[in-house]
Amino acid sequence: MFGGDLQNMIDNDLITISNGSLKACISHIGAEVKQLWYQDMLIATRGITIGRYANRIAGGKFTLNGKEYQILTNENGNTLHGGPQGFAKLPWDVVETTENKAVLSIVSEDGDQGFPGKLALCVSFELEDDALRINYEASCDEDTVINFTNHMYFNLNGGGEAKDHMIMIDADYITESDSQLIPTGKLLPVEGTRFDLRRLADFVPSYDDNFVLNGSGRRNAALLVGKTSGLEMTVTTDQPAMQLYNTASEICLESQHYPDSPNHPEFPTTVLKAEDVFRTETIYSFRKRAE
Repeated sequence: MFGGDLQNMIDNDLITISNGSLKACISHIGAEVKQLWYQDMLIATRGITIGRYANRIAGGKFTLNGKEYQILTNENGNTLHGGPQGFAKLPWDVVETTENKAVLSIVSEDGDQGFPGKLALCVSFELEDDALRINYEASCDEDTVINFTNHMYFNLNGGGEAKDHMIMIDADYITESDSQLIPTGKLLPVEGTRFDLRRLADFVPSYDDNFVLNGSGRRNAALLVGKTSGLEMTVTTDQPAMQLYNTASEICLESQHYPDSPNHPEFPTTVLKAEDVFRTETIYSFRKRAE
């Protein structure tokens, strides 16, 4: 069902999982979905796992339990995606592999990039029916802050431009950001703006914005459609937000918490208590649209 040249495109160190309609090639460096195929069409690349903290922390500073932490910065004096040596750049341990599932883990020592506590994170990638399920489970021996996501770049046409898609995101608000994409703390209604994606519409670049998802718990949050292929992807998540980002040819839909949450007590908390276990799931489901 997959292209005959696929094996020639896969490096020997990749983990390949498949369930018939979907195939994923996963690297232990960055716990990265390097390729995601639907039947014989390449639909996603560069799906790195991001942590300890996805998105941005202003000035690389936050206060937790009355103590101020300074973490390493790597973008205009701010911290992006966990710092200069975030999880996306590190080798992970392969815990388990089956025909349709891969589980990887990483341990981040106390003080890594400046974050408190020894953190253990396990991520599983499972192909089930026509869906890719990504599950995260984390614990820490001290209170800390976390924000995990996967940064897959999607093109549901197998090529062409980002504008050759349609999109819907179930969000009434975005977080207002300054020129460095740091939230001001204010939520802006999408009504009457280019951020109103509550109904399926043509994708018009460009975005690098945090959408505040409606509802809570596991729910369908976004829909992406390839206009030429007819392939559609539903994103289901229990996370409170989604970062929409695009290049000229690809679109990212990253389920996560709000940027800079440790510095905004009015935002949903990203604190992981020492006695707790953090779990979250995001599902990317695929099907061909009816003619």
